Amino acid sequence: MQSRIRFFLFITCAILCLFSCATQTESRKHELIALEPDFFHAEDDFVYLGDIESLSCGKLKIYFNENIFSNNRAAYRLVLFGEDNSVWQCKVGDKPRIDGNVIVFPYEQEFGNTISINESIPSEVWLDGEIVKVIKIR
Repeated sequence: MQSRIRFFLFITCAILCLFSCATQTESRKHELIALEPDFFHAEDDFVYLGDIESLSCGKLKIYFNENIFSNNRAAYRLVLFGEDNSVWQCKVGDKPRIDGNVIVFPYEQEFGNTISINESIPSEVWLDGEIVKVIKIR
């Protein structure tokens, strides 16, 4: 009986945790739509990737946004939310992963495949052979 109660509590906590993360992601998505309606839309796929610690910005929540539009073309953006309510975004070509305090893209290292955020958020990054601007939108 006691093991059933523990199992029930475990499942309940897991469901609440998932609901909380989904609610926070949707809240962030709607916040972005209000800030930059030309770049972000309700039908976009908006995915939480993880957190990164920065010395100047504190904990950053990292999201990936995918906008599929006409002719099956897509636009991808990396979005960073700071603890101080600041928001940055940059246009990217692929979905990255988080590895420690580094955002890693599936590109060749020699053409630029990481964004390191140990000290602060850079204004430009070298990704897939191009200089990409990181824009603060709030």
